[in-house]
Amino acid sequence: LDQMRSAGFSPERIALAERLLNATWQWLRSGEWDEYAALRREAVAQDLPDYVFEAEARESPDWEWARINMFHDACTVLRDVRVPVLAVFGSDDLYVHEPTNRARMKECLPESADLTMRTIEGGGHNLAVRPEVPFHRYPGQGGEGVAEVAAWLMSRFGG
Repeated sequence: LDQMRSAGFSPERIALAERLLNATWQWLRSGEWDEYAALRREAVAQDLPDYVFEAEARESPDWEWARINMFHDACTVLRDVRVPVLAVFGSDDLYVHEPTNRARMKECLPESADLTMRTIEGGGHNLAVRPEVPFHRYPGQGGEGVAEVAAWLMSRFGG
């Protein structure tokens, strides 16, 4: 939805995408296919972007991947972490919602966790600050995320 907002889609089309995403999650949880299929057809007719769609066929192997990834509870792993943690976010990441994930890190890690959180201003999902070009024309990775991780490692563990 953040990608659609960034691209200037109308509120009506964003609302349709949100209904489709909710129907996707409901299908994955309960097996209620008909609502998902109907909303998917409507979204295709409204020419919504490809990134809001999951598989068209009920039997697609993509659904197993979606079930594993969409419902993974990171807390089951994070609550047992006993080493220093660096969480790096991109302020312009359209895939990972920074405020939600910052709160989740604090919620899931033990209260005594040694947690450092950093935000790379202008950084996208790959933590690179990209030039002002359309996303699909972006030429690749930047070094901002790597530099942030390296600086943290050096400050914590020396060189």
